[in-house]
Amino acid sequence: MGGLTPADIFAMLQETIPHEQDFFLLALPQPWLVREDFLSYFGLLNDGSASVDLILARDGEEGLKDVSISIPLALAPTNSTKPIPSFVSFEVQNETSTAVFKLDACNFNAEYMAVLQDFWSTVDANENVDTVVLDLRKNRGGDFTVATTFLQYITRDPYTLFDIKQRQSDELCNQMPALCDPQTIGFLQSLGIDISNEVYDLPGSALSIFLSQIAGSPSSLDLFNGTLYVLTSGVTFSSAHLFAGVIKRNNFGTLVGTPTGNSPNFWGNQMQFSVPNTDLTYYLTTSRTELNSTDVNDEGLDAIYPDILVPTKRNDILSGRDAQLEYILENNTPNTPTSSPDISGAHSTSNKSKNSKSHKSKKSKTSWSYKRKSSKAHKSKKSKNSWSYKSKSTKSSKNGKNTRY
Repeated sequence: MGGLTPADIFAMLQETIPHEQDFFLLALPQPWLVREDFLSYFGLLNDGSASVDLILARDGEEGLKDVSISIPLALAPTNSTKPIPSFVSFEVQNETSTAVFKLDACNFNAEYMAVLQDFWSTVDANENVDTVVLDLRKNRGGDFTVATTFLQYITRDPYTLFDIKQRQSDELCNQMPALCDPQTIGFLQSLGIDISNEVYDLPGSALSIFLSQIAGSPSSLDLFNGTLYVLTSGVTFSSAHLFAGVIKRNNFGTLVGTPTGNSPNFWGNQMQFSVPNTDLTYYLTTSRTELNSTDVNDEGLDAIYPDILVPTKRNDILSGRDAQLEYILENNTPNTPTSSPDISGAHSTSNKSKNSKSHKSKKSKTSWSYKRKSSKAHKSKKSKNSWSYKSKSTKSSKNGKNTRY
């Protein structure tokens, strides 16, 4: 494209787009490759025109061939381009006994709570539904409380969350007053949290109690007693990444898709500042979130890896096939073993999900096609796992989204 190979373009993205690891970078910019402003910034457009030259390799043909095609380029988005679609929705497929809950942003508000209650009421009333799919593939985060309220329909028992180290400042109180509210401070102190230091520790046990207070009383509906799947991708980030991580850590369900775009331990609660005399904005993180667990954060793992790896391939795109969801539906037939797709060079291990009393899990095989290289942020021992994709440089992520708790 524009005289550059995919590897050349990816190297340019690595130098330009803030990211923690390459899974985020591989997934997020894909829709941007047809945007005029994006291609112009990287010098890929032809001089004097909004067009780009492509050289394609065809299946079954040797070498590269010039192909003259005209693709309408998308304009840069503006605040008035299109109305923002709903971030939460669901559908029930009776023929496959499956209900799909699609969450594209972790927005804890009245709309989310209304759709969530409607979803679980529908599932509870439909005796045919024995499988729930939580789709987090386009979710870049927000408020983790959405996970707490969702999981109230899965379990009433205590479960393991994550630890937070939070830095305090006057500016933090200005930008995130909820963190400095006297009622919040008093509640944290009642849990034995020492907030006298500039940086205080909020352990997962205390965080669980705190979030349960925000989430409110659980529903009177019966707990879901079927199988839970979670769809993830490199775009799954921040609170959505934690949502998937908590489900994996507590064996509430099975993750299907590709690795998330965050490291298990990452920085969040960003403050926003303007650079004087410019239109530039920069962000400073004030907290560190730590998923300290051998299964989720295995010796410096650079992402939360799915239990079943199902990437989107070229044929899936050409046919408009949802590879991850179709994999679940195809393997959700009663008395049919769940198996991983055939991925060349993949390393497979057996994985059996352990669940709470209210959850029944199916046996599955885990198939990986990624080769892990330890992040620079961790000095870890050699992993026993073997992947076939090499993760490269690690950079701080500035996605412009606050990770709120």
